[in-house]
Amino acid sequence: MLKNGKPVIVTSQPAIKGALPTQAAIDETMVAKGFEKLTPGAYYDEKNGLLLYDLFPKNAMQAADGVIYPFDPVIQRIQPDFAEFLRENPDRIHDR
Repeated sequence: MLKNGKPVIVTSQPAIKGALPTQAAIDETMVAKGFEKLTPGAYYDEKNGLLLYDLFPKNAMQAADGVIYPFDPVIQRIQPDFAEFLRENPDRIHDR
């Protein structure tokens, strides 16, 4: 979701009506927005050094017009060397 050309994070969704999107639909949306998919639910924006993860269907809503609204993804600024580590070890992204 963009406002004035900048990303906006929605932290609650009572006004958005819709259904849970599929993981494939979330992946397609994030790639279309310029993120690299590292593993399902985890994406990397190399230009801005941002890792976005925990973006699963339970954390998103797909409105009737097809727009997917993510809720509460984890966003972290990372260095290129850590991004490379995650590319090589994507199973480590969702470790807690």
